[in-house]
Amino acid sequence: MVFSDRQVTFFDSEVYEKSRKDLYGQLLKECTWLQDGDKDKVMEFLGIEAGSGNSGNKATGLLKLCCKYHRIRAVHVTPTVFVNGIEASDISSGWTAEEWGDKLSCI
Repeated sequence: MVFSDRQVTFFDSEVYEKSRKDLYGQLLKECTWLQDGDKDKVMEFLGIEAGSGNSGNKATGLLKLCCKYHRIRAVHVTPTVFVNGIEASDISSGWTAEEWGDKLSCI
């Protein structure tokens, strides 16, 4: 299952009433390639620890590193993708899984 096939399910109008935890759970149900134990590990990674304030989850620090990486390179618009540190300007947000596979297979 490719998320783009079911993207309408995750549009703002469809998820407005859901909590972050509910949305994570819904996304993980779509990840049919993951085993239940792996889904539990992902939920643990995305979970918020009680008393942690506004520090986010375990993904927050990684996301901040990615944002910093792009800001240093003057990237202000997505999708701007770097492959092995080089901007791949031919990549489009509308790419299919096959197009991504073709691009990454030569690496």
